[in-house]
Amino acid sequence: VHRSGGPKVPSSNLGSPTTLKAG
Repeated sequence: VHRSGGPKVPSSNLGSPTTLKAG
């Protein structure tokens, strides 16, 4: 799940900086 701002990307893209911001 993504709590922070940024695009909702699939779990497979957890390596993305924008996704790391969430949580």
